[in-house]
Amino acid sequence: MRQSLTSLPIAFRCQDLVGVGGHLANVGVHGTSVQLDIDRLWIRSTNISMALVSSHTIPMLLDIFAAGKLDTSALVTHDFKFSEIEEAYDVFGRAAETKALKVNIEF
Repeated sequence: MRQSLTSLPIAFRCQDLVGVGGHLANVGVHGTSVQLDIDRLWIRSTNISMALVSSHTIPMLLDIFAAGKLDTSALVTHDFKFSEIEEAYDVFGRAAETKALKVNIEF
């Protein structure tokens, strides 16, 4: 039984749109399982890559953010004070349930 496209993390909703020799990339953790249509992706020679974090770009991203050139407001879904760090970890650990994308911890 095929998983509903709307229930998939956004990176995997485009499975049907990837052309021959195309690339499907996913970065991050979604907290849910994903069913890929391997038979359809394989025949189109689809390249799939996944990673938790692209760590070689973090220094550049931090510089852009510090310069005020990167709007992260759409990414941060929850804000916590440092004194609430245990709650922040709990919320992020249940991301599929809490809809947490990124948590901000104010020091």
